[in-house]
Amino acid sequence: MGIDQQDIYIHIGLHKTGSTFLQRHLFSRLDVNRIITPRVDYVAASEPFDPRVFQEILVSQGNFDGRDTTLISQETLSGRGDGNPVWDRNTIAQRLAHTFPRARIILVLRNQFDYILSLYTFRVIRRGLERRSLRSYLRDYCDSRLKPKLKYDELVQRYVSLFGQENVLVLPYEFLARDRVAYIQSILSFMSIGNAIDVPDIRVNRSSRSRTLLWMNRSLNIPVSLFMDAMASTGVISQRQHTTLAYHYFRIKRPVNRKLMSCLARESAPLQFDGKWRVRLRRVFRDGNRSLSRLTGIDFSDYGDPV
Repeated sequence: MGIDQQDIYIHIGLHKTGSTFLQRHLFSRLDVNRIITPRVDYVAASEPFDPRVFQEILVSQGNFDGRDTTLISQETLSGRGDGNPVWDRNTIAQRLAHTFPRARIILVLRNQFDYILSLYTFRVIRRGLERRSLRSYLRDYCDSRLKPKLKYDELVQRYVSLFGQENVLVLPYEFLARDRVAYIQSILSFMSIGNAIDVPDIRVNRSSRSRTLLWMNRSLNIPVSLFMDAMASTGVISQRQHTTLAYHYFRIKRPVNRKLMSCLARESAPLQFDGKWRVRLRRVFRDGNRSLSRLTGIDFSDYGDPV
């Protein structure tokens, strides 16, 4: 039986919504074939695109034990986490539908205020060379990247139009913190799995929004990012080499940040939007979130989304 002839469930993210938690503590315990965090650059960027090649790539990275159900989980199927338009989420959706037209889609959303703060702190502290302030980052990327990425109603509508509303499960990330058992049961019910599965009650997406820690990391990032960007722009290093060097920098910085986090654990000055940006972001996402609530039947204002 080919993978395209099985019952297919595809968890497409989003980023910063506890995807790793689901992959490690729920999906790993399901009696299904599992393809967890596969490389998906082929479906995102290849020209031309061949569904058979995509299936072969997935199978080569999966854990197949002859079961009739396959679960694919990769948050970048919803596009790049920072909204980089180099990967078009509509193209990915169309290609997923072309490859697996009978698939069922799992999509977890997080209120835009928290998503942006979590993404920014991640880029500064853990997996980026971000040296700009939050205000400068928003000024540079709000309209070009974050706005298209976080207009959830457009993403959900795209998948509903391709797969059917009954085949798209939308969950607020905040639901996990509010009622972990009900959140997990919603996924199991969608996948027609009757047995309850108890997952650990642990905090997901651990991070710090300490202004002091962010300032320290931005200061550390400035000379490294300027040097590496100059090397890349002049062709001294390739983009792949740039990525490799950045990864080594993150590894060096990691133990330093652990110590800093411990020292700053009680700091009471977390990063927040200034009033101007909070008003602007609310205006940007308000109408889309209202449309999303009508589309899904979920009152997203109840989870802190700007409406």
